[in-house]
Amino acid sequence: MNAIHCYCLISLLFYRFVSSEARVFFVPEKIMQILAEGEPINVTCIYQSDAIPSEDVQIKRNRQNLKGFEFTRKGSTSAPWNRTTTGLKANASCADDGHYTCSILKEKIEQNIYIIRVVHSSSNLSHLGGDAFLQCAAQGCSGDNHLIQEVSWSHGGKKLMTDEKYDIIQNGSLVIKNADYSDLGPYQCKIVVYHDEDDTDKLIFPIFSVSLQGPPKVTIEGNKDIYVCENHPVRVLCKTEGFPKPDVVWHARLENASEESPPLPDGNELYIETFKSIHEGNYTCIANSFMFTQIEVQESVRMFLDGKGHCGPAKEGSKLPIIIDVAVFGALLIIIGGIVVWAVFRSKES
Repeated sequence: MNAIHCYCLISLLFYRFVSSEARVFFVPEKIMQILAEGEPINVTCIYQSDAIPSEDVQIKRNRQNLKGFEFTRKGSTSAPWNRTTTGLKANASCADDGHYTCSILKEKIEQNIYIIRVVHSSSNLSHLGGDAFLQCAAQGCSGDNHLIQEVSWSHGGKKLMTDEKYDIIQNGSLVIKNADYSDLGPYQCKIVVYHDEDDTDKLIFPIFSVSLQGPPKVTIEGNKDIYVCENHPVRVLCKTEGFPKPDVVWHARLENASEESPPLPDGNELYIETFKSIHEGNYTCIANSFMFTQIEVQESVRMFLDGKGHCGPAKEGSKLPIIIDVAVFGALLIIIGGIVVWAVFRSKES
């Protein structure tokens, strides 16, 4: 029996150290991975061999043990023998960027993992008319110069190109030339990152949204002196611009203020259903924004009771209905006169 045991032991050792074929590899089997900062990171290494391995697979980053990872290890119970080590981390950070090695016995494999962070920011313009800059760029934590990024921008559903209005510079930022109120609002940027040694392994980020923000502006179109007939409705629209959308309130300085004067609503539209003498006075539209707390803009109109009984947007416009009535009456007289002349002419012929 002792001789048989010795023979089996010698055969096993010979099979393990002489005849075995082994390999170690990362999953996925790539020389590099490109991951976004904040997404889960999974580092898995597998050792396969015809012989029973005597130790577990070891994974290191820059020759140091991994920190912040949760490890699981498992192995097969029959040939071909394998050992698997998996390191998991919920949120990748720049501390995880680096050179990884997977080793067991004399076998070793290497892999680079690049962690990419996106820097994006909105822009506030206190004074429009100049150039505006919106930032949206990918940066490798290790500063690797072999990383390539492709950045595209869109605004209002339209893809932006470098032209007289826009300029997409090398670092991915967007330049908006001579920015005005029509340029305010949200912009979307899309980033694709890859390594110049393997442009098939692309990291496509979700679309980021940044915004060009500008101060509020108000405009009340039409005459600033409004004459209204008694008991008639009146509506005044205060047009606002700016981003974020300004908040609008109305203030009134009435000439005949009393307890019957109704409260003024918030919003762009001022509507008085039944205008009376108590409503006469000065009405001011005030716009402000939480992003521009130091800027408050306003515009006013004056409302008067029209003593002539003509309902119009302004006193000088109240003669228009009379002109229209005279024109219509004259046209009717011409038509009637024509009919009379035609009838007389027909009667003489008969």
